[in-house]
Amino acid sequence: MTPRPSPSSRRLLALLAALSLGLSSPALRAQNAEDRAAAEVLFQAARKLLAEGKVAEACEKFEASNRLDPAPGTLLNLADCLERDGRTASAWVSFREASTAALRAGDERRSREAEGRAKALEAKLSRLTVDVPPELAALPGLLVSRDGKAIDRALWKIPLPVDPGKHVITATAQGHKPWRKELEVTPGAALVLPLPMLTPEAPAPAPTASTPAPTPPTTPTTPPSTSAAVPIPAAAPTSPSGTSGYRVGALAAGGLGILGVAVGAFYGVRASSRWDAAKTHCRQGLSRCDAEAESLSSEALRAGNTSTVAFAAGGLLVAAGAVLWWLAPPASAPRQGRISPELSVHPGQASLSFKGIF
Repeated sequence: MTPRPSPSSRRLLALLAALSLGLSSPALRAQNAEDRAAAEVLFQAARKLLAEGKVAEACEKFEASNRLDPAPGTLLNLADCLERDGRTASAWVSFREASTAALRAGDERRSREAEGRAKALEAKLSRLTVDVPPELAALPGLLVSRDGKAIDRALWKIPLPVDPGKHVITATAQGHKPWRKELEVTPGAALVLPLPMLTPEAPAPAPTASTPAPTPPTTPTTPPSTSAAVPIPAAAPTSPSGTSGYRVGALAAGGLGILGVAVGAFYGVRASSRWDAAKTHCRQGLSRCDAEAESLSSEALRAGNTSTVAFAAGGLLVAAGAVLWWLAPPASAPRQGRISPELSVHPGQASLSFKGIF
């Protein structure tokens, strides 16, 4: 019979599985050729919709393109589209993100452009202050939300940038009726919304006691037998020590670590090749480069970042596997079977028998 892993072994395997997911999240998915191709198609479709005056639809396409393959140029176009659509707060945040992303990619021109657009837009922002009085803040379990998203306590009483339009503010607390307020925010407005004290809920009525009906006495329908089999409780079987769980965890961590190192090596070679290719599109050293060199340099940077993350995660998992293997206790004795003794009594004699699995 194959021993079932102990609870500690299952927790170790769950932790290793969570670490392995880190090797396949955003940095690696962005390198997928199909995602990049889909992102390019969405980007071109957004530019076409924007030229046709379909601003809201264009913004959706820019957002989807940036989710598949984040890039400073896509963020800059998204921010410009959001500003045209009147969503000033969202545009301001996107311009700031585009500036940071461009600076990390070494594109100082785009970084300065995005930062300048953000500063110019900051004076036009609409702001909403949610004022929570102390007596309301003291209620247990108080939750204040805007448009379905919770507002952190640190943001209460602070003017927050919001997009112009309709917004819904709600407040809930334990033992109190929920409160809801819908308001219209105009462009450039600065609104302060004081929250009222919540109304306590009425206590639930106490349950009425009921008298149970008397139970009629039961009489035996058959005479008692002259012989009986009396089971005797058996000792519970011992559980496995969990040594196999440590060994399995160590092997799983080591395998995932080797995979991470391999992924890091692959993207390290990819970064080097993209950088060499970018140099061929530059003249007079690196002072004069065309658009293809800029694209190849960005790919080289992303591949280098992915290689670094994969190498770090792989090394961590290999080290974790070695520690688990070293900490594994020695194999324990085989699991005992379950034995159930049974005492049988007959007229004039008694016998003791055993049943179980060995």
